Amino acid sequence: MVAASANERSILELIRRKKGIGRAELARATGLTNQSVSRIVADLIDRGLCTFGPALPSAGKGPAALPLYLTPNAIHTVGVSLMTDSVTLAIMNFVGDILLIEVIRPETMQRPAVLNAVNTWLTAACSRIGLDRSAILGMGVAVTGYFVGELSFMNPPPGLDDWALVDISDLFGRTVGLPVWVDNDGNAAAVGEQMNGVGKWASSFAYIYFSAGFGGGMVADGQAFRGAHGNAGEFASLLPADYVSPTLQRLMGLMVEHGRPHASLTEMLENFDLEAPGIDQWLDEAEKSVSLVVSAISAITDPDAIVLGGRLPIPLAAALIPRLSFFNPARRARHRPIPKIVCTQAPGDASVMGAATLPLKALFFE
Repeated sequence: MVAASANERSILELIRRKKGIGRAELARATGLTNQSVSRIVADLIDRGLCTFGPALPSAGKGPAALPLYLTPNAIHTVGVSLMTDSVTLAIMNFVGDILLIEVIRPETMQRPAVLNAVNTWLTAACSRIGLDRSAILGMGVAVTGYFVGELSFMNPPPGLDDWALVDISDLFGRTVGLPVWVDNDGNAAAVGEQMNGVGKWASSFAYIYFSAGFGGGMVADGQAFRGAHGNAGEFASLLPADYVSPTLQRLMGLMVEHGRPHASLTEMLENFDLEAPGIDQWLDEAEKSVSLVVSAISAITDPDAIVLGGRLPIPLAAALIPRLSFFNPARRARHRPIPKIVCTQAPGDASVMGAATLPLKALFFE
């Protein structure tokens, strides 16, 4: 499918965010003439990307406005979130609805096992929801780790050694026969949160991603901010050597020290208990480290909100938030405004949602 033009992207983005928007409002919001908007909308309808809904009641004497909506089944995408011990997969439609989501655990996290498991799942998943596999636009892949300069080459943590410094986009693309977009899990989760969570009320926010590693992503004025090399939001790099990185891998290690071992991070999270031994020590360590990170985020980017998310259990995030503090000295008895710190508000796995959104962002939305 042909990618949208700049004006088409602006209109599609507004239709996505303001479901039921009329052409006159689109013209006001974009600065385009009514004639240009009507022409663009007609072409988008011809391409099956949007449709008119029932007429809205008219406030004046003119004809009732016809609201525009995205066509849900016009486009489908696949999201893949590649973690150190499992893979989360999802199929998304054009309006951002997740039609199917599942966590799979390949025999190993080596490339052949993962690629084969993803390809097999995709065929079975399409059959289960009655979707022709050839109708899928593309695949987004979120990987824990950071970019090393080359496009789609990443440096992941231990556990994904076989995925280090290889062309991840090419590997998945040749396996599944689809165009593939790759991003780190923090950036992808920030996009997922923007589409389906905090982004509904905050135009600028930082997303802190807790998993086997510690990182995140940034959204500034409604747009994902990736930085020059795709690594904006690598918050672990803010921590001095004598600070503990507040990863969930660290939490699993503390549980081992307290006689509560788990075979994998997934197993620990599936059986998470806020009263388990090791939790308090992790919170004590995380309080110091995360307070430093949120203080830096606040001072440098001044966002509306800071989101604690990733694979961090909501009860653990809720226990951590009251402990966090900002370095925010007063001047003339006044402090600078600080962002709200909140738990993720995206329903489900923000990383795989964001991954599935990558093809849509690349081709159709702003």
